[in-house]
Amino acid sequence: MSRTGWILCGAATAAAVSLAMWLLLGHRHTGEEEELHAWMHANLNLTEAQNAALDPLEKAFAERRSKLRQAIDEAAARLGSALLKGELHSPEAEGALDQMDRAQADLRRATLEHFFAMKGQLDPEQSAKLLEWVAASISPDGHRR
Repeated sequence: MSRTGWILCGAATAAAVSLAMWLLLGHRHTGEEEELHAWMHANLNLTEAQNAALDPLEKAFAERRSKLRQAIDEAAARLGSALLKGELHSPEAEGALDQMDRAQADLRRATLEHFFAMKGQLDPEQSAKLLEWVAASISPDGHRR
């Protein structure tokens, strides 16, 4: 294979690995919001007042989450384009990776802040159950209680 062929093969491999990492890490919890919502209603016996108090928190978080996911998607697209040029450690690739890392960290932080905002609307028993669910959801085995 020619040198150009090896470079293109390497770039394609790097792009594929990057995409796989992005899919596994960047969007690992797709659907988790729906899972949490169903879990809360099944396990916390929320009152109408609590549902009313949680609704604006959910709407605000949905907007914030959407913006952060858009930032992750944009950084991933930049990274993919940079990797297609055949260099993993180019300034363009490094910058896009840094941007994606920051956006993913911001999304994780926003999600945890959201859980604690919701916790403030719950009674102590409900709060404890929610914190158990959150801790279990981020554990390596992903076990849900």
